[in-house]
Amino acid sequence: MGGHAVIHSVEILLGALPLSHFLVDFPLVTLPAIILIGLTPSIVKYK
Repeated sequence: MGGHAVIHSVEILLGALPLSHFLVDFPLVTLPAIILIGLTPSIVKYK
């Protein structure tokens, strides 16, 4: 999921995808990836 978000972000920055695609992907692709990145330090610290 995180990789998918990164790939789409790069494609949007390079102009291969329109900016509107970010809004389509945000709720189900980008936001969960951001949440997982934010939780990773807590998960690693807990173990």
